[in-house]
Amino acid sequence: MSLFRRHFNWHHATIRRPVAHDIVALRTLLYSAERRLLSSTSTEAETLVLSDPALVVEAEGRIQGVLGIGWLTPPVAWIRTLVIDGRLPIDEMLQRLLPPLYQQIASHGITLVAVTVDDWSLSWLRGPLERTGYEQMVDVIGYQKLHMTLPSRGSEAVVIRPAQPDDLAAVLELDHACFPVPWVKGEEIFAPAIVESPCFFIALLNSLPVGYAFATVHQGGRVIHLVRIAVAPQQQGQGVGVRLLAEVVRFCARQGTTVLSLNTQADNYRAQRLYEWFGFTRSDDRQRVFGSSLAAGAANGTTGS
Repeated sequence: MSLFRRHFNWHHATIRRPVAHDIVALRTLLYSAERRLLSSTSTEAETLVLSDPALVVEAEGRIQGVLGIGWLTPPVAWIRTLVIDGRLPIDEMLQRLLPPLYQQIASHGITLVAVTVDDWSLSWLRGPLERTGYEQMVDVIGYQKLHMTLPSRGSEAVVIRPAQPDDLAAVLELDHACFPVPWVKGEEIFAPAIVESPCFFIALLNSLPVGYAFATVHQGGRVIHLVRIAVAPQQQGQGVGVRLLAEVVRFCARQGTTVLSLNTQADNYRAQRLYEWFGFTRSDDRQRVFGSSLAAGAANGTTGS
């Protein structure tokens, strides 16, 4: 492999936007490549790379790599599709594809690009990212709950109901108030989630939205992942978070869920105490979030052929 990398001729490669007629080639790459970072299923990624700011490397008559950036929620965007054929040099691919992608997303108000790398399946990516100017920002650890019991239902003054599409503005406002960069999420994620997820709850106090919880359902309900739980800063400490978490656990119990999982920052001890009180235990899941400012990334990248 190293011999091939030394002789890879970028003069014979084409870097371009993926187009609709690439779908079969992209599907082949997505399913066959050993080095893959996907934030979705392979089937969903086929569509994402056609709609996201993305570039492909085409050489020897086929697509050998694809890199896409999504979740454009100023000031942050995330690398969410990176698939590389075994013969393509990773460092050079990142150095050549990232700068033009940065130029595309800068017009959206993006100043930071982040990426989540887990310790076991993406160990091959950490070195190339660091050599391209990415720095580790935070560690994320996993928790799981195997028995859907409740230590408390939280404050009964808090009303919980399923989210509706017209709750979107309130959810976005809560999210921006509760989470710092790079964790803030945008309409691209919440708008479809409110409509599609059976586990998206709004917490009301005196008829006003003061929090929300959102989980994704997998394997017919046997596995559920708590993506997000948020309480307005001024209402924290009043049992709102407990009430939301209890509603998620109750939902899991109705589904016959065997595993309720979640991720949290390694230094978020307050949240960890809440989860452990609720019967969550640490899992082996550990991820590292890397980030690069657009200015720093452009300085470390090259665009030569």
